[in-house]
Amino acid sequence: MPVGTFTCVLLHDDEVGLPVPAEPHDMPVAAAASPAGVRRF
Repeated sequence: MPVGTFTCVLLHDDEVGLPVPAEPHDMPVAAAASPAGVRRF
């Protein structure tokens, strides 16, 4: 993925901010979108 590409994950409201397991191939995201709105990190 090109550097600077905006990345966002879709979550339920109660999932935002929860820790998740990460693997070496996983990529960080810049934001989370839920029914409550978009939260940028």
